[in-house]
Amino acid sequence: MAKALLVVDLQEGYIEKYPPLLLTRVNKRIQRAAADKELIVYVKNTKRLRSGRKTNELAADLNICSAYTLCKETANAFSNPELQEILRQNQITEIEIAGIDGNSCIASTAMASVQNGYKTILQCDCIGVQNIKRFEKTEVSLLEKGVAIVPSEMKDVVLLFDTACIYEIAILNYFLKLTGSETVFCSLTGEDITSAEGYSLKVSAKLSELNTAHIRILIVPGGDVSPLKDQQVYSFLKSIKEKGSVIAAICAGVDVLEKAGILTGLRSTRSADLDVARDQHVITARANAYVDFAIEVGKELALFDGEEDLLETVNFWKFHKRV
Repeated sequence: MAKALLVVDLQEGYIEKYPPLLLTRVNKRIQRAAADKELIVYVKNTKRLRSGRKTNELAADLNICSAYTLCKETANAFSNPELQEILRQNQITEIEIAGIDGNSCIASTAMASVQNGYKTILQCDCIGVQNIKRFEKTEVSLLEKGVAIVPSEMKDVVLLFDTACIYEIAILNYFLKLTGSETVFCSLTGEDITSAEGYSLKVSAKLSELNTAHIRILIVPGGDVSPLKDQQVYSFLKSIKEKGSVIAAICAGVDVLEKAGILTGLRSTRSADLDVARDQHVITARANAYVDFAIEVGKELALFDGEEDLLETVNFWKFHKRV
């Protein structure tokens, strides 16, 4: 059984709209495909955007491990007959598709792949999706058509400790829950904690047990963070940052990031008189900015279904307007 990896629309002008970890994960998948001698085909969109701009170049940091690069002007990569010919010449029977966007080009190409008789696989960790709610319906349609979908292994992690201020992250956690996040509450020891508000919170993991490669974001709330001023925590944070994952801290949680050296050279609430700052996938906020903190993290993780959803979220949570 010969397998192919299709890398779709990972281009300059497109990739910037998606969380940075997507490109990291796709690059790792490309490396694995090359090592396993799988056929790798890059497909890029050459149709002019609504803005009138054309963006034909593949992403600058995308791993290129194949001479096969095809162009398309519709969502479906099979609209270019060269793709089918390349697959036939290499006796391909199974296709995995990676890239963007899960609701458009990926979905259209996956359905065409099944129609052409190929076993078709999507790994959610290698698919960029801007409208998550819409993708829930898209996923159902793809499964009905016979596309195999591998669920995401990525997790959103909240680092808890006794006296953690839950009000500072409550709205953010609501956003994550609403968008289907798998959230893990961890502590240094793996023991349950009591928050500043007096809540007893169940912890499901010990920090050292977590695989940093499977973390989309690490969130550090405020409170008495002295237990977190620990080399283990600092090393964990550095590993998260090196892998391109998002780090978010609020109030005294920012102190932990500063001690770990995460904020060096970044615009943050430590380097500027700001209530909230977002720079190079690190979000910092002061305690009073817990709403802005949640919104900025939501932007970084592409949790909102476009500008209308973002505006409605801001109006409701920040300006207390009725829906």
